[in-house]
Amino acid sequence: MSNTGETAGPAASAAVEQSPTKCQEPSIRAKIRLTNELRRKFKFNGTEYRFRTTQYSIQGDRKYQEDQLLVYDDEEFMAFGVFDGHGGKEAAVYARDNLIENIQRQPGFLSESPSLMMEAITDGYLATQEAISEVADSWPKTGSGHRSTSGTTASIVIVDLRNAKLYTGHVGDSRIIIGSTLENRDLWDSTSLTKDHKPDNVDEFQRIMSHGGSVVVKLNVSRVVWKRSNQHGSVDKVPFLSIARSLGDLWSYNEETAEYVVSPQPDVDCYDLCGQFRCLILGSDGLFNMVPNLETVRVMQEVMEFNDKHKEADIRRNAASELVILALNKWRSRKLRSDNISVLTIAIETSDASDQTEESDEEENSTPRLPLNHLNQNRACAGMKRSRSLDSVCPKPAKVHIMDLRGAKDRACKRSSSTTTKN
Repeated sequence: MSNTGETAGPAASAAVEQSPTKCQEPSIRAKIRLTNELRRKFKFNGTEYRFRTTQYSIQGDRKYQEDQLLVYDDEEFMAFGVFDGHGGKEAAVYARDNLIENIQRQPGFLSESPSLMMEAITDGYLATQEAISEVADSWPKTGSGHRSTSGTTASIVIVDLRNAKLYTGHVGDSRIIIGSTLENRDLWDSTSLTKDHKPDNVDEFQRIMSHGGSVVVKLNVSRVVWKRSNQHGSVDKVPFLSIARSLGDLWSYNEETAEYVVSPQPDVDCYDLCGQFRCLILGSDGLFNMVPNLETVRVMQEVMEFNDKHKEADIRRNAASELVILALNKWRSRKLRSDNISVLTIAIETSDASDQTEESDEEENSTPRLPLNHLNQNRACAGMKRSRSLDSVCPKPAKVHIMDLRGAKDRACKRSSSTTTKN
């Protein structure tokens, strides 16, 4: 990741997007069916949903690979994540291995109330930040002997299989994009479920300043300043980090305000899962600095329609690897050093549950499920129908669980409900 010493690539161009339907409180508990396959399916209110993932990650032109991807498969939920590390891979690895478990430990996890579930997600983020502060002394020190500066973005999706709800938690500048369809539209549309947390964003800038921090522009990139003590007993003000929120980055803790200048407080959201959703794309900024949101969805559509057309021949393209290669070629064509590039795609198929046979169910269940899987680069996306946006796409509210993700000692950005940002 290029957040701590190198100029980030050009920003991805924005697409016209609509926001998805936010979760409403459930009135009836849904009955669902789970499988034991890597390709997961479940039934909700007469609709069968099928999920299938692909993952791919490359180091690019960087000295180290600091990105991490996560697929977590449980009987009652699935979780997906992208963690783009900086200052060492330690924070990204720790968040990958512990964030979901810390969320699970919260009282409101998989609550019938979306607000309680969202609170559990927030608390899980903050618990992870607190845990990082306790283990970071065992991580490698900086070249100047300071405590580890390792930090990471953390963008996750949790799918509540019992109530057909989709939750997101997010800090940093990785992204979660959803592709969806509208009636009578052939091409899928994209909607960003996350907002890039950048120091030059007005809200982030004001929070940074209120917590005793500062922002300096270096090489046309706004960076949070590290007030670093030196051997002479004075403080050097180092333009350091190009994101405003993360897990880790313990150097940003301000003793005077008792706040992290780089906040671990996540944005958290909940959405009704509906039949017009076609895909999810999680990626590090190595992807989205080069490939616009809408283009990633159109690549997914092409790959999934190809796979659907050729499924009898057992020919399958890997959407994640194609997106990574597309981004890498754009880095190279612009004569820039490629960042780490990591992509996780989730294909979403729907059908009338009454049309499914027991034989097809048994076939789906034939492959054992992996409880935890990191960076499995050989999975492919299943064929998907066209998708478009989210508000107008899902007229019927589904039932949801809520989670909140807590980071550490930052409360200034805490929200009672999550915020959806259009990119």
